[in-house]
Amino acid sequence: MDRLALKQDRKQIKVTGLVQGVGFRPTVYRYAVTHRLAGFVKNTSQGVLIDVTGTPKAVKAFVKKIQKHPPALARIDSLATRTLKPAGHKCFKITRSRTALHTEALITPDTAVCPDCLREFNNPKERRYQYPLINCTNCGPRYTITTGRPYDRPQTTMKPFVMCDECAREYLDPADRRFHAEPNSCFVCGPVHDSVESGPRFHKKHRHKTARERFISAFHTLCKKIGRGQIVAVKGLGGYHLAVDPFNRKAVLRLRKKKRRMNRAFALMAGDINVIKNYAHCSRSEQRALISKERPIVLLTKKDKRLDHISPDNNKLGCMLPATPLQHLFANKFELLVMTSANLSGEPLMSDERDLKKLFDHHVIAAALTHNRKIANKCDDSILQVIDGKPALIRRARGYVPDPISVKKKLKPVLALGANLKNTFALGSGHKVFLSPHMGDLTDVRNMEHFKKQVALFLQLFAIKPKTIVTDAHPDYENTRFAEERLYNKRVMPVYHHYAHMVSCIVDNGLDISDDILGIICDGTGFGTDGHIWGCEFLKTHRSTHRFKRLGHLKYFKLPGGEQAIAEPYRIATALFGDSGHKNDSRIKKLLASKIPIPQTSSLGRVFDGVAACLKLIDKVEYEAQAAILLESEVYKKYTDDQIAGCDLTYPRTITLKDKMYIIDLGLMFDEIKRDKNKTDTPTIALKFHKTIIRTLFETAQKIGFNKVVLSGGCFQNRILLSGLSRLFGKKCHVHKQVPANDAGISLGQAYLGGL
Repeated sequence: MDRLALKQDRKQIKVTGLVQGVGFRPTVYRYAVTHRLAGFVKNTSQGVLIDVTGTPKAVKAFVKKIQKHPPALARIDSLATRTLKPAGHKCFKITRSRTALHTEALITPDTAVCPDCLREFNNPKERRYQYPLINCTNCGPRYTITTGRPYDRPQTTMKPFVMCDECAREYLDPADRRFHAEPNSCFVCGPVHDSVESGPRFHKKHRHKTARERFISAFHTLCKKIGRGQIVAVKGLGGYHLAVDPFNRKAVLRLRKKKRRMNRAFALMAGDINVIKNYAHCSRSEQRALISKERPIVLLTKKDKRLDHISPDNNKLGCMLPATPLQHLFANKFELLVMTSANLSGEPLMSDERDLKKLFDHHVIAAALTHNRKIANKCDDSILQVIDGKPALIRRARGYVPDPISVKKKLKPVLALGANLKNTFALGSGHKVFLSPHMGDLTDVRNMEHFKKQVALFLQLFAIKPKTIVTDAHPDYENTRFAEERLYNKRVMPVYHHYAHMVSCIVDNGLDISDDILGIICDGTGFGTDGHIWGCEFLKTHRSTHRFKRLGHLKYFKLPGGEQAIAEPYRIATALFGDSGHKNDSRIKKLLASKIPIPQTSSLGRVFDGVAACLKLIDKVEYEAQAAILLESEVYKKYTDDQIAGCDLTYPRTITLKDKMYIIDLGLMFDEIKRDKNKTDTPTIALKFHKTIIRTLFETAQKIGFNKVVLSGGCFQNRILLSGLSRLFGKKCHVHKQVPANDAGISLGQAYLGGL
């Protein structure tokens, strides 16, 4: 045998994780050339396969470099090597991938435009100057354009667009940052932008112009309309936004009326952090969240009353920085813009040009800026707030989806259908759970139809064949009926709502479900084992993991009118306080005193509703958690975070042990609040209420005993509640990190339980 051949080492390396669409292959190519290795790299349905031949020292250094210095957007979950006999490779090359039946390679989330592309975008000498779809291997669309796997151009909505010679040269040059950037395009060969002013008549207005001229004309058309106080639609990564001048109160009011969203906050987009700081307080942690590659909407504390009409219900402004090149152009034209999801109240996000007709027919928009690259997967903006320096997701969507949640135990293939409100569903297999983006409230038939399509799409996209379908234990949820009717050939496993919340937080924190963990689960509504509506529960896991123990809860109280009481909190105030000052009090009292069966609840969320109504902050709600948001915001009208943390004022309450169950009775607190109404300001009452709930939950947990505590449920989106309890529990407390505390997170817990 040739002595030179004996000195050659050949390794085959399989890499899994976020390794496709993130510049992994060109990075491997450069490392291989640097170390003078021969072989190839290619995408596979499992991840990336590398085959290298060279000196043992060079091969070892090459593998080490991949592990220590992967591309910026990549995440390596596993890297396995095996030694093979040299195969006579003469050079190193990137080979095309083959589509396989079973796909394990991950689809990466959409990423904000990178600094390199932004510099090119702003340089008049560059051929992509102001090209609104500029991207490279380090940024741009991924999930929203993916139609299949592995992630190659034919498996994206860029398939119809044939690259020009210049783009093809970049795409094929391993030294170029656009090497195998699948969405690579320019004004010559890429999707074409145009303005639409009277319905979907795409690309008919300016056929005589070049693509660049067409885009610039369309862009200026929309800018003029925004300047005149009109509402426009702009196509983004995962759907359309509605844009309007936030300083034009009449225009904002018109948008509210059209969206049937009279009080709920709108998101604001600014060009840079300094602009945002003119209108809102922004800590270092909040700034890091804003400039992250995910570009979420971040809730910040207002400091300018001129924008009170943007978020009339609270002291926060939802702010974001541009995620796309087009948004950067708008941010250069306008100091601030309202950028809200293009949908009518409760309906799915609009992503198709055909959807524009509805917006025109309802006289919502005056014009739209669109293009002919299809959105394969809808994805709304993500929302988070920073509490005690740590990000807490409220909506997990663009920038995060479909990045999986890693789990310790290996799961069988499972589909979890989530809750009815703030729905997400989840697919689990192996050590990963993939959560869908925000689906909305499934009580709306249009959202339910969207949900069904997305479930089918996820099953196809991730090629997971679930053996178990997990649903909420509530028998009347729309997705539960869907599982029973459409997925009848699978095992349908119901999981109780609050246990799913608890397990979600356990998995989110990488804890072991069999540990001695106390879950404090507080929300608005969840079906309980006794048929009542739960919402303030102290749970512990059972050794079997599929069972739990309920060790404490809020004392049951009546919900006069059932679901109607949730929409009209004055009814709850009447039940809790004896009267609410509402004109219908006497009628509600008669109902409470009658023998008519009335639903009972232990819901802390409903207590927030009742207290807010008692304090005359609200009678009827426009959106979920509005009363709680108003009550929390009332505190901040007088007190700062430091003053809140230092306050020890509480109302009286009782915690009793009955039949091995700790019962929280807030009756004394309700009596005191009723008396305080005539002698104490509302912010102080609201603060004392919050501090009472914090101390009561903590004291109940102390009586039960705990080693570790997890907090989950929509009530823990309240920063006063979450921060206060976290400080009392200290290091033993675990809160959500990767998924929201609200109902959008329970599909993770469902998937884990169903996959065991």
